[in-house]
Amino acid sequence: MFRRYLEIGSVTRLHASLRAAGEISPVRINGKGRTFGGVPFSRGNLYGILSNSVYIGRIVHRGRDYDGQHAPIIDDTLWQAVREKLAKQTVRKSKSSTSSDSFLTGKLYDDAGNRMSPNWTAKGTRRYRYYVSQALLQDTPDKAGSIRRVPAQSIEDAVIAAVAHLEQDQSREAKAIVSLIGRVMIGNAGLTITTTLQDQTGKSLIIHNPWQPEPSRRRREIIPCERSASVATRPMRTEAHARLLPALARAHAWLDELIREKVTLADLAHRENLTAATIRNTLSLAFVAPDIIAAALERRLPRGFGRSRLANLPVDWSRQRTVLGFPDNRL
Repeated sequence: MFRRYLEIGSVTRLHASLRAAGEISPVRINGKGRTFGGVPFSRGNLYGILSNSVYIGRIVHRGRDYDGQHAPIIDDTLWQAVREKLAKQTVRKSKSSTSSDSFLTGKLYDDAGNRMSPNWTAKGTRRYRYYVSQALLQDTPDKAGSIRRVPAQSIEDAVIAAVAHLEQDQSREAKAIVSLIGRVMIGNAGLTITTTLQDQTGKSLIIHNPWQPEPSRRRREIIPCERSASVATRPMRTEAHARLLPALARAHAWLDELIREKVTLADLAHRENLTAATIRNTLSLAFVAPDIIAAALERRLPRGFGRSRLANLPVDWSRQRTVLGFPDNRL
């Protein structure tokens, strides 16, 4: 583990590598005969192992380090290299955390009750902030809510805008508005914001906002040219049409099961041997506007349209037509 960490350069990647290899913690039996261990390592376990001086023959007692009576299994050179790398990463992470304005930390939850913690990733010189469900961070994705990860700036702007509408004094600074935010729950149905303000009965004022995150994949709009009305548009491909039909049937069948509470999303994923993300992607087809579905079934949609183009559209039907390039409802 120590050598692998230096090679990979990240506890997160080390964690993923060990899980992919099926590595688990050793099984032990305590003095009361109870068995523990035999489970995949968490990232917390790995941080503890990589910073535990017991592996170099030391013992820590009441915060002080002593020579142990056991032989070391890690040499000092490897130990120091790992320790220095851990220290550098800890400093870098703490600096980035304090410099970010993740003011929803401790206030944002998914609709399964999991706290959404600030996180970030970098691509080149650009840095992207997110809030990620603790269920995802703790490797229990089946316990996550309907939204597992959300861009930080997007959700923060939406919460600020929603709370600001309650204030008669629209000139208040953002910091003052942030102080009015109590708890925010995010899900596919939108935002539920509990504020520190009170209504006439003395209860906390709650805002329900039908906000939705922007799709992770940018969609192309069809911009008709001047002669498009006189030029016949090639219909969608036969293969795309053939793939769309069974996907639509599955989407409506699964939605019916969910509505009747015969199964849960996790049950569907297990039964169909698919990921929860794939199930949600297919289910989104059940919410496409009827006129768009009718046009697809009759192959009246232009070439380039298919299952992936119609998945994960906005819930509002008029927005769907705009996104797909049919704002005038001509299908």
